[in-house]
Amino acid sequence: MRGTPELDHAALNALPVIEKLFLRIEADSGFVCFGATLATIAELDDDSIRATRILTLAILRDACLTAQLMRQANASGRAGQNVSTVDQAVAILGIDKVKSLTASLATLDASGSLVTDAQAELLQAEAIAAAFCGLFAAALTRSNSPRLKPQESHLCGLLQNLGRMLAIYYLHEEVVRSHALQAAQNLTEEDAVLQSLGMGFDAMGAAVALHWKFPDVLQRSLEAGSDKIPARALASPLEWHQYCAAFARHVTDALFRKPEHQMKGAVAGDVHAFRTVLHLKDGEVAELIEHSMADLEESLRAAAATCSIARARELLRKSSDRVTDWLSPEDSLTKSSPTDARKTRVEQIYQILRSIHDTFQFDMTLLCVPNGTTELVAISGVGRNANQIISRFRCGGTKQDLFRSVSGKAIGLYVADVEGGPYAKFIPHWYANLVGAQSLYVMSLMEDGVPLGIVYGDFSSRREVPPDGLDGAQMRQWRSDLIAALQPVGGKKS
Repeated sequence: MRGTPELDHAALNALPVIEKLFLRIEADSGFVCFGATLATIAELDDDSIRATRILTLAILRDACLTAQLMRQANASGRAGQNVSTVDQAVAILGIDKVKSLTASLATLDASGSLVTDAQAELLQAEAIAAAFCGLFAAALTRSNSPRLKPQESHLCGLLQNLGRMLAIYYLHEEVVRSHALQAAQNLTEEDAVLQSLGMGFDAMGAAVALHWKFPDVLQRSLEAGSDKIPARALASPLEWHQYCAAFARHVTDALFRKPEHQMKGAVAGDVHAFRTVLHLKDGEVAELIEHSMADLEESLRAAAATCSIARARELLRKSSDRVTDWLSPEDSLTKSSPTDARKTRVEQIYQILRSIHDTFQFDMTLLCVPNGTTELVAISGVGRNANQIISRFRCGGTKQDLFRSVSGKAIGLYVADVEGGPYAKFIPHWYANLVGAQSLYVMSLMEDGVPLGIVYGDFSSRREVPPDGLDGAQMRQWRSDLIAALQPVGGKKS
């Protein structure tokens, strides 16, 4: 069995989080995400071709059940640890053995389950994303490499977030702490997990695949390094499944974890990167996504899933992105009711920004935050063309500008004449073509000398007198609330 230097047994045993994960896995049989899957399997009473087909389809709906089945099949000693499809696993173990295995697993929707409601819902959301990834990988293989086994691609895609799902189930407290750290320090999910657990979800998945003696095709698909796309045609089925799964993972992450306004761009970038090695054609990926989503809807109906695709996207985006990365004026995540008990700091920020925009009747309002030590970038916007401007509103370089100057001072500044007034020389050169406003207001968000960002509001036509209340009590409260939402947990309000 092949391993990698980073994941040899000595290194694994030296990592407390891996030791803890393996010990908890051994002490707990595991779980299935969709209880209806167990009911379907329990009702099978023969080993006919039809029953085997029903069994295979039921198993493939649930990534966690599939992982447990592959573990048992590759540990059976009857297949030389080379079982890479559900069909093979069922043939080796037999329907009775599979039914016995599934009967020992917990269901997330069962009363008395050891998991919390929030934990169960997040696991179901992960299972939905995994199911899409598997369906998409299989569809791509059928289309572009029809001589290979699409079910192998299906499994390689289905198990892409194996480490993440096992961590959420077996190491839930540690994962919750990583989410708190992510929000507190505005980190990416990957950075927060590395700091909290000592290794990332992908490394956990690869370690478990090695520990469970998965075949090479599954181990390769879970290894780090699949993002290093070769500039050549793929030489073997092993490579095809590896990079097909990597591409499916990228597309799945774009659809389920990226902000809505970044989805299309992210998928387009992935298509460009994988075009040569996977023989991708223009328009093909969009069609495969559409068909795979339709298949996923049908699969979830069959599994009686209580979590919808839309809800799965919402949950996974909230747990995956930085606090301020979700914001966009057209993003459904920002449109929840102010009374929604699940409202996050992101949603609070958007509500405040919208309140400022509406109260002072700005034509466009932006929230900008520091990016490193020298750059200021917009990450949220409301109003005129904000969605098109957000990604290009970036202040940087050696020449000082108005926006970075204000961000470094605890002030609010109204500029009545952008083009000819005393502040005109401090307006960035790109501003006129990109924004073109005639009057603007900038309010610093600073706490204890630390710049956290600015609120920017403008008027398309020149307005000599600033709106009433820019320095009033309500604006001061909004500023205080924004600072509290942007700064690390435990920081003081201004």
